[in-house]
Amino acid sequence: MNSGLLKKAWFQDLVCVTTLFALSLLAAKSFLGSQVIGSEDVYAGLLRLIGLVHVWQDGQFAARWLPDINFGYGYSLFNFYPPLFYYVAAGLFFIVRDFLLAANLTIVLSFFLSGVGMYYLARDFFGRPGALLSAVAFIFAPFHLCDIYRRTAFAQMFAYIFLPFVIFYINRVFARLNAAAFIGLALSVTGLILSHNITMILFFPVAIAYAFFLFFIVGPTQRSGLAWVLLAVACALGITTYYWLPANLEMKYVTNSNIYGGLGDYHQHFMSLYHLIFAPWKSGPLGQGMGPSFQLGWVHLILVGSSFLAFFKIWRVDINRTWIQIFWLLAAAVLGFMTLDRALPVWDAIPVLKYVQFPWRIFVAISFCISFLAGGFVLWVDGRLRWLLAVAASLFLIVVSVPFEAPINPMRSYDIKDPQQFLYNTRPMDSKGFLPVWVKAVPLKPPDQRYEVARGVAVITSARQVSSSRHEFHVNAATQSILCFHQFYFLGWKVTVDKKETAIVYDNPWGLILFQVPPGEHDVKIFLGQTPLRLMAGVLSWVSLLFLAGLAFYLRSRRSLSAGNLE
Repeated sequence: MNSGLLKKAWFQDLVCVTTLFALSLLAAKSFLGSQVIGSEDVYAGLLRLIGLVHVWQDGQFAARWLPDINFGYGYSLFNFYPPLFYYVAAGLFFIVRDFLLAANLTIVLSFFLSGVGMYYLARDFFGRPGALLSAVAFIFAPFHLCDIYRRTAFAQMFAYIFLPFVIFYINRVFARLNAAAFIGLALSVTGLILSHNITMILFFPVAIAYAFFLFFIVGPTQRSGLAWVLLAVACALGITTYYWLPANLEMKYVTNSNIYGGLGDYHQHFMSLYHLIFAPWKSGPLGQGMGPSFQLGWVHLILVGSSFLAFFKIWRVDINRTWIQIFWLLAAAVLGFMTLDRALPVWDAIPVLKYVQFPWRIFVAISFCISFLAGGFVLWVDGRLRWLLAVAASLFLIVVSVPFEAPINPMRSYDIKDPQQFLYNTRPMDSKGFLPVWVKAVPLKPPDQRYEVARGVAVITSARQVSSSRHEFHVNAATQSILCFHQFYFLGWKVTVDKKETAIVYDNPWGLILFQVPPGEHDVKIFLGQTPLRLMAGVLSWVSLLFLAGLAFYLRSRRSLSAGNLE
């Protein structure tokens, strides 16, 4: 091959990114077909994916309510659950027309993009050889593999993509503010919020602390970067308002107390210092002494220690860069401490941490920190020897990680020939944490009929289901009657009788939709509509998106004007 081509930066990047794609296929090798790990969490993930596709086909993009599950009684899932993994998988479904394959392709994409993000972040600090090592360390981080092979945590795994991109674009905003850096940061934070809100809670303070840290170590001409970082974060919060605002303000209408008690109580899940370094790869349910392998990886820790010593070799060349490495080393240490029982007073003092449930979820952020720092291992040598050292260390990492890639649960397929029937016979696997508070007793069998006369004398005719969230029928009532629609009531459901909205009575043991009709013949429509809060949140998201576009145009124009003045 032409030696001149090998020296070109773009070609080296292409080779490294292609290598990361191949390694992503290796890391996700069990997911390269139409089979998935046969665990309950995967089954719940398929429920979310199939439910999202179904309501998308009905025109309900936000998918706040999945009407067909629970024997058709419905569930308020995506009003609260982070949706981005399922948005991507649902989009892929419309291409491949296979639910299992769509989920698997999204897993492969997650491995690949997380590696690419780490590569470009680490490249600015350790060069391309070190960046390749950092990316491989991130893809094959033990907890990264554990998240998919043992925990099958689709949403949390997808959040790995955005951690390096958030930090990469913070660096870019401080270094040379332009439209691409600003948009990249805003969209990366947006992706993190929509991917996994718990990972966002854990990583967001670290990212903001890093931005303030840069503010103090960069020169005066670069300190405006902090204001632009905060503005990009504000744009991301605005764009995602449609999700997080209803999720927070409407949480009081669901039985979410189940989520943070019992198995979800963080007091039961602190780690020991030994398990930060090594933990056997076990099978069995969480919380019964047979949980997954929560460890940082002894190879990763050796690389971090070696990298830290190597920093002293170059600290006089670029003192700011060395301080940045120290920041991430301290961040990893603080985050590691937060997984130990000695951090219990801190957890008790910060109420928001109860939403984390499991202290070992912090391993996502720690894996990011130590994988990034691992790339500094190549600084021990110079020139082409860095490539040799990076490749050797990467291969060793992969070999050590092989046992973590063997699925604990067997791979299996699911018969999803009729998606609606699949949803109908499926119940949520999350302790019913998002059931409406009005549901005191969950029906254990399907209703005999979708619509029925609960009280009075009336006949229902011409019933039809226009979509999963819209029903119409004709009723001939001889007396004042109460009709029952066998769907759990939740905010947004509306009933019209002869085109006039009527009150819904949902204060009954099953939380079902009941309403009155007067004597006579009437046309009834039952549908899921908007609430004022959700409508306002949606408008704010669109306004924020337009505001982001306007700011990007301003930055682009300012740069063009500056270039013109230089000429």
